[in-house]
Order: sequence, then structure tokens, then C-alpha cells
Amino acid sequence: MSNPKTIDSSLWFDSFTFFLTDLENAFLSSGLPPHLAKKLKENHAWFVETV
Repeated sequence: MSNPKTIDSSLWFDSFTFFLTDLENAFLSSGLPPHLAKKLKENHAWFVETV
């Protein structure tokens, strides 16, 4: 049995909520806007560890 990781609720900050909304609304056929691509690159390790 694996041990699930718990995520500190302080990591779910308001700007992440806005970022997630922007990702959900992005058109995949046209690629990500540069500001979203930069944000993903900057936070890649955090996303991988929390998903």
C-alpha cells in the first residue's frame, strides 16, 4: 500500500487558482500563451510533486 502525500493548504494560493483558470481556458490548438508557458516552466517541480 502506498502512503499518500498530504499537501499543505498554504500552497493553494489565490494566484494558483487564477493560473489554473487561465490554463483551463487556453486554446490547446494555438499553444500556450508565453506567460502561462513561463509559469509552468518556473513551477514544474512543484506541479510534479503535488499531482
